[in-house]
Amino acid sequence: AQPEFTLALLKALKAEDIHTALDTTGFCAQEIIDRVLPYTDLFLYDLKLMDSARHKEVIKVPNERILSNAGHIAEKGGKMQIRIPLIPDVNMDEENLRATLDFCLSLGEAVTSVQLLPYHELGLSKYARLGVTEGVFSSYTPDPKWVEEIRDMFVSAGVPTVIH
Repeated sequence: AQPEFTLALLKALKAEDIHTALDTTGFCAQEIIDRVLPYTDLFLYDLKLMDSARHKEVIKVPNERILSNAGHIAEKGGKMQIRIPLIPDVNMDEENLRATLDFCLSLGEAVTSVQLLPYHELGLSKYARLGVTEGVFSSYTPDPKWVEEIRDMFVSAGVPTVIH
């Protein structure tokens, strides 16, 4: 959202020999990725849904740019920690999870690990305190056994995966 500031900050941190990580959805122009890549040690990269039509329905934007930028980072030698929010009835179906795993595998050694982030309702109280009632998303926390099964699927495919 603020590429000029982000680039300046990354450059300043690298000038001080400080490790840098950039948390991103990847929904930006490829030239922004190209500009920050030399100064980013690790991309914390969100993946939610692999089907673009479903992604647009839920997230309000298609995912082609997101997936393309992840592939570009991998091709250019960047490193990524893939972060997958696990939201029941949204992205925890087997088809989406297998497609996500296949995509992570396609990125090769660029993927240093996968973080599974089970949905929780901690943010709902913040919205309530702010008086926000419109457009607030709510789901339920997935069964921990289900989340473990997903982690095991990724790990058995050779992808280092943790649950947060």
